[in-house]
Amino acid sequence: MTSGTSQLSWVSTSIGDKHGELVRQHQRHRCADGGLWNRRQWHDAIVFVDGVHDDESTLDRVARRHALTRLFPAPYDAAMFSPVLTLCLALLSPAAPAAAPAPARPELLVFAAASLSDALTEVGRAYSAAGGGRRVEFSFGASNDLARQIEAGAPAQVFVSANEAQVTRLERSGFVPRGVAFPVLGNRLVVVVPRESKVQALASPKDLLAFERLSLADPAAVPAGIYARGWLQREGLWEQLAARVVPALDVRAALAAVAAGNLPAGIVYATDAASSDRVRVVLRVAPEATPDLRYFAAPLTSSGAPAAEFLAFLRGPAARQIFARYGFLPLAAAPPVPAPVPPPHRPPSAPRSSHAGSEGSAG
Repeated sequence: MTSGTSQLSWVSTSIGDKHGELVRQHQRHRCADGGLWNRRQWHDAIVFVDGVHDDESTLDRVARRHALTRLFPAPYDAAMFSPVLTLCLALLSPAAPAAAPAPARPELLVFAAASLSDALTEVGRAYSAAGGGRRVEFSFGASNDLARQIEAGAPAQVFVSANEAQVTRLERSGFVPRGVAFPVLGNRLVVVVPRESKVQALASPKDLLAFERLSLADPAAVPAGIYARGWLQREGLWEQLAARVVPALDVRAALAAVAAGNLPAGIVYATDAASSDRVRVVLRVAPEATPDLRYFAAPLTSSGAPAAEFLAFLRGPAARQIFARYGFLPLAAAPPVPAPVPPPHRPPSAPRSSHAGSEGSAG
């Protein structure tokens, strides 16, 4: 950690358009236990810095709007996020009550694709109840962002990715043991429009050409977007639609853009569409049209018995019932995953990935 003086010096120089500096300094100032932000948290941090740049009234609004527990949701609580922004918020909100003591570290920390947030949170509660109260916490985000955080040292013990590419990436860099990852769930794509839209059911994928803009999770990085791009390519529509795509940070963001009426249509997972009453499904993509659409789960190399126990529960009937209720497609039961043997030390650093479309994020 650096001194408070140097942190203040950085704050004074970063209040402007130096978002790249924000990224570099967070890497430098992050907590020793590896607390890192996902894209959504980076977005809020950048909004915060931009707000500081504006005027005094914006300072007050930003300070009130970005309460600590909102800006850095669990498991990145007050004990784990950047001391730089902690200091900024404290200076901007002198009258705010002191933050509550940070809760104890979870017994198990799971990094998982954003599209699993509702279902997996319920699975976590069921697991805790069945396991005698063992505490599990989740960090949800785009799968490639989560993989990058793991490579940077984030203390995850289980990784559930919206595609196989990110698990393979972590296998190559030594963070996931080879041969233990398994497909756990399926999903399907749907086309959604705002609830108030006059558009009725689409007769075929070609009807997408009637929309001037289309909301997708980033098709160059996020699994949901990569799956959608692959489907449109197989339908012979991608070249005509690519310029109309408005990429989102993850599939939940793509859904939100349509739900808010900001975009006329979007392609998202069926499970995400079912979570919102502000959109309507106008076309369902057959599962066989996206045969590679599968979620993969794996323990991290440095994990132990708690990770193996959670993954066993994930394959069990209680978890499968929960996932089915949220609309996920079951896959054939996978063989048991052996608990990995911890190595003498964690890989000090991971090679920088040059992935574009082949190694996408979540979604």
